[in-house]
Amino acid sequence: MRSPRVVAGALLVGAPALLAACGGSSARTITVGGEVAAPPAAVPAATVEVGPGTVGTVVVRGGYRLAIRVVPNRATSSNHVSVSVSQDGLPVAGARVALAASMLTMDMGTADYRLSGDGTYAVRTPAWLMAGLWELAFTVRPAGHPALSVGVVDHMRS
Repeated sequence: MRSPRVVAGALLVGAPALLAACGGSSARTITVGGEVAAPPAAVPAATVEVGPGTVGTVVVRGGYRLAIRVVPNRATSSNHVSVSVSQDGLPVAGARVALAASMLTMDMGTADYRLSGDGTYAVRTPAWLMAGLWELAFTVRPAGHPALSVGVVDHMRS
């Protein structure tokens, strides 16, 4: 049986390598028994929480109605993401719609997508592979009007 001091030393030496293998970065500091890490970065001002399971939510912002769907909303499969944009009950054609997907609890980078369509904009994403808390940040730029941002905090399952 190893002494507690040897086991603790092995953990301190092995922890950075383990974190790096899991996607951690050498630029971060690991503190044992110190302060708790800062919470994930803030999400855009208009934010809704969804999931787990199929997403169907509506956000009204800046005079626009955004109907957001994510089907099947699973980390281990491709997802169909769509945003129907309307104003005064009429579809908004010619908008540019973008999605930036990033995991809030682990730095896995950001996956950027351009949604295509005319009134209803959609994209099929590849599997994001990791269940957990994801931010789906949508930017909608209606032709000739200011852009608006909506953040969806998604409790995605595998």
